[in-house]
Amino acid sequence: MKFPSRLIIAAVLAAPLSFGQSTAYTVGVMSLNPLGYWKLDGNLNDAGPGHNNGANTNLPNPIGFTLPGGGAPIDPNGQAGVFNSSKVQSIIAPAGNTFNFVISQPFTLMAWIKTANQGLSPMIIVGKVDANLNGYALVVNNGPGSAPQGGGRLALIMDSQGALSQVQSNVPVNDGAWHFVVAVNDGSGLLSNIQLYVDGARVNTTSGTAAGPSFSSTELAIGGMSAGGSFLPFEGLIDEVAVLGYSVTQAQIQNVAGFASGARKIMPQFAFGGGWYSAIYFSNTGTATVSFPVNFTTDIGTPMMNVPLITGGATTVTLAPGASTVIEAPNFGTGVTQGYASFIPPPGIVGYGVFRQTLPPVPPLPAQEAVVPFSSASTTTSTLLWDDRLSVTAIAIANPSAIPVNVTVTVTNFDGSVIGIVTLPTLAANAHTAFLLKDVVNGIPGNRGTAVFSVTSGNIALLGLRATGIALTSIPTADK
Repeated sequence: MKFPSRLIIAAVLAAPLSFGQSTAYTVGVMSLNPLGYWKLDGNLNDAGPGHNNGANTNLPNPIGFTLPGGGAPIDPNGQAGVFNSSKVQSIIAPAGNTFNFVISQPFTLMAWIKTANQGLSPMIIVGKVDANLNGYALVVNNGPGSAPQGGGRLALIMDSQGALSQVQSNVPVNDGAWHFVVAVNDGSGLLSNIQLYVDGARVNTTSGTAAGPSFSSTELAIGGMSAGGSFLPFEGLIDEVAVLGYSVTQAQIQNVAGFASGARKIMPQFAFGGGWYSAIYFSNTGTATVSFPVNFTTDIGTPMMNVPLITGGATTVTLAPGASTVIEAPNFGTGVTQGYASFIPPPGIVGYGVFRQTLPPVPPLPAQEAVVPFSSASTTTSTLLWDDRLSVTAIAIANPSAIPVNVTVTVTNFDGSVIGIVTLPTLAANAHTAFLLKDVVNGIPGNRGTAVFSVTSGNIALLGLRATGIALTSIPTADK
């Protein structure tokens, strides 16, 4: 359902005075068919098809685990492995040649990390480097040498009998926060084609000369080297480690990253034409250049193919430090196109949306606009205050879930008494709807109160708009 033409302005002028149960993240990773997947939920088991369960390398001092809820922000009850560098801890996964890769073979490494020390030497997240210094490793490079001391840069190292080559990002990940880190090798043999991702966003990299191919004869290890003179142990938390035998696409990484709590953001109403204009502003407050896609989706959950100057319903935003940009969909034509926008902002990216209406009289009334805050795609309950005594309240709801959702709306009066409880028509996966609150619940005009929108499965992202005369503004929501 669309906002009525002339939106809610005309209506107001006529109106009276949210390893037991699999999480969505786990399902997403398993759908990628990993060769190995160590969730580290209180054990070292491999959830992948090979069941290459891990083992502690330092039996007198095995790794510990966080309490439930202390893991990566993809599971409210999840745990993570606790690595203490002073104890030289790591996990090995004996698997024969399963994880043997060289630069001429495609592979992907991914994990969640939370560092506890900024000044250590390079720290191994996951890799396979033997005593002869052959193999590969995904590391946090704290220098010295190719990274500044304490720089904390994500890097993929390829080692051939001590001849080291690496691809390194400019983005620090040693800030004590959770980060989703991914390295993708396309198998071309070119370091320049290796891609690194932080929190779902591809980051700029620097690379040297590729070392010759050399297989490692040791086990895959998590949190340090399983062999060699220098173990390069990790300090902090590691969680959800996965190894894949092919190069994962940016879209697949974005999809998995989007399952993190609060990671994916939604502009719940994006409309243009028929009197409407929408825009999204972004600024990079970080210290590194980042790129991330912005996707536009229609009411029926398909890509919005007619966004001006955008092909295929998506565009990639690339911003240098301090740079900003705007994506605009102008008011063009008499028909309204509406849906929502979604993206996963890399660290340092801030922004907001703008929603503008121009009414049709000749000459037209002054255009009115509202600033729209971004919503989380992991919301299960959204609450807003409404006031339809002199105004009209409109609602836009996006379903960012891969499953249909049933939204229950509980509306109370200013004194807390219930005006009505309704269940909206089922909203299909990735779909969107918009309506006037008074059209779905009786007793709204002339009153004010609170409306709570909730789902028992899946998620929603919600925007409230309030129109008074020709004035238009957004209504903040309290989400959880």
